Amino acid sequence: MGRIRTIKPEFFKHSGLFDLEQETRLPVRLAFAGLWTCCDREGRFKWRPRELKLDILPYDECDFSRVLDALATRGFIVRYQSGDELLGCVPTWKQHQVINNKEKPSTLPMPQRNQQLDASATRESREGDASHTRGVKEGKGKEVEGKGNARAIRDARPVVPPSPGSGGEFMLAQELGKELKLAMGNSDIRIVAETIALQAEKHGGPLQAKDFIRDKALEARSLGTLVDWFWVKDCEFNQTKPMTERERKRAEFMRETEAEYGETPRA
Repeated sequence: MGRIRTIKPEFFKHSGLFDLEQETRLPVRLAFAGLWTCCDREGRFKWRPRELKLDILPYDECDFSRVLDALATRGFIVRYQSGDELLGCVPTWKQHQVINNKEKPSTLPMPQRNQQLDASATRESREGDASHTRGVKEGKGKEVEGKGNARAIRDARPVVPPSPGSGGEFMLAQELGKELKLAMGNSDIRIVAETIALQAEKHGGPLQAKDFIRDKALEARSLGTLVDWFWVKDCEFNQTKPMTERERKRAEFMRETEAEYGETPRA
């Protein structure tokens, strides 16, 4: 049963959600708001795309598993596993929702670090545009969506980070992700670690390279640029330009409207 939730006026100005919708051609803004009505009082929900779609977007022809994956890759939601069941949660839930005290307690476990899964596991198994719903089968006790996704769900296990390289690039990539609040899975962290390794010789070592990328990322954010792990992977930190007065005012305005939802807008 759906629940009544709060939505703030700033939500409709959220350029990060708008950009994500434009890039994926998926109804992520409406889906994200609708997902709140499916969450329990702790912001947790069962990761069952077919059932969620019926509750949130019953008339839209879209693959709701792709909608969830898109929201997860940008950090709006977190996908995790408890036992044999896939679950999800909204990490900023308590910052934006005022829960009725009469609502029953959550029966779903909270995510642990080793339970969180990389959303790309299901995303990589699909091809083409996500504007049409794919065939869906329901397995016993779990959602099974398409051949590739079924394999990803069946093989899902708690994530254990690999050992860092000789220069500690993996650990530095994790540290960079925490400093910049980037939503990254293990595969994303490895790519960022490779970027740090490539920049290490130029900047005097992996640690210096990590600090250089961090400083450039903070500078880019002050310009109103969306900084995510793709930004790091594409080495866009080599293209940061000085801020004009107009850009400074725009960045200040966007920070005020975006800070509530924890995402920096794209320029």
